[in-house]
Amino acid sequence: MSTDSTVSRSTLDYLYSLERFGIRLGLETTEKLLSMMGNPERSYKTIHVAGTNGKGSTCAFLASVLRSQGYCVGVYTSPHLVRFNERIQVNGIEITDEQLIELTEFIRNQYANAGLASTFFEFTTGIAFEFFRRQKVDIAVIEVGMGGRLDATNVLLPIVSVITNISFDHQAYLGSTLLEIANEKAGIIKRGVPLVTGETHSEIRNLFERHCKELTSEFQSSHESITVHRISSNLEGQVFRSEGRICGEFFIRLLGDHQLQNAQLALATIAQLRNEGIAISDSAIKEGLAHATWPGRLEIVNNSPLVLVDGAHNVAGINAIVTFLHQLAKQRRELLTLNEQFQKKPPFSVLILAIASDKEHDLMVRDLVPLFKQVIVTEGSFKPIPADKLARAVREYNSNVLIIPKPTIAIREALQFAKKNDVIVITGSLYMIGEAITSVKRMLTLEQKDLM
Repeated sequence: MSTDSTVSRSTLDYLYSLERFGIRLGLETTEKLLSMMGNPERSYKTIHVAGTNGKGSTCAFLASVLRSQGYCVGVYTSPHLVRFNERIQVNGIEITDEQLIELTEFIRNQYANAGLASTFFEFTTGIAFEFFRRQKVDIAVIEVGMGGRLDATNVLLPIVSVITNISFDHQAYLGSTLLEIANEKAGIIKRGVPLVTGETHSEIRNLFERHCKELTSEFQSSHESITVHRISSNLEGQVFRSEGRICGEFFIRLLGDHQLQNAQLALATIAQLRNEGIAISDSAIKEGLAHATWPGRLEIVNNSPLVLVDGAHNVAGINAIVTFLHQLAKQRRELLTLNEQFQKKPPFSVLILAIASDKEHDLMVRDLVPLFKQVIVTEGSFKPIPADKLARAVREYNSNVLIIPKPTIAIREALQFAKKNDVIVITGSLYMIGEAITSVKRMLTLEQKDLM
């Protein structure tokens, strides 16, 4: 093992050790740190993105379009799938180990000098904001970690605030009703800063509008300012037409109806950015949307058998993948010759499922597991529901259940017996998806080498 790798491991061990402080909602610590550093977050423009689902994809669309225009663009998202470095990127390039080591020591000294104790997310937010200053970014697209009002990123004064949508998640911290959760997300709305939202629920939209009115901030609904119509779709991506504040025909690689909604929100945000004086050409929009990627979200990691990986980690996310799978089943029936008996069986082969312990697993499995002949329950790397407990919930809707707690073994089991026309779906926990993508690619590569 090289020295750099050893030092990098030590750095990551330190960062992850901060998780012992848990989740601390509040801005005071972050504000003190950034003030000591000369407020690096004020040296570039920012776009602040909150919401329950679709934050990462919306950030990816926005960053790709801005990069296509020629801006130097920082992106801060969470969590990562494989490497911590994924969280902090400039122009699509992850922060290097060396840069991460240097900034960790720098921020650590800042905290020590101030006598402050930091949570993991407060610390990494400081790293991201300072890194973007050092890289001289023009614009940074910043994803909220959790909630909004008391999230460490909410020290920002962005040029545009974005809220994707509101559904149930993190109720222990954000509230037990949708309106309570929405009120926390609305905390990112700043005085005089326009808000763009993809939310369609009338009561929640009214809540956002009231906040905007109180703060003399412009309110924009993506569904009112932009309309989108799908023209075509396949496993390579989707073509759609938009009308309204931005008109044109666009291609996106990301799959699913929900990604059309995320693209619609990105377009509405781009229209608002133009209104704020940010130059973005039509060609940059077309090119940026076409090149945008967001790993682990309805990502196809193999074609034969078809292996689909999706980080659907809550009820709304599962609903989105269920909708996509219904559409895929219909397409496959048109492509494959199926007899009447086969059509009465579940349309897909194997589901590999892990769910975190703070999620509504009963609701998540209800509509998903009947679509598969075989379900393998496993466990993600962070606060998982024990596989045997998850299996009990799955058996309410599908009796063909295997319990394999280790994801790599679960994936090997699925691939070993898969035929070329089979469909394997891996989903349910973001803390399993990164390992799944890596494992599938490694196993299939080794299999191909054995055949040579």
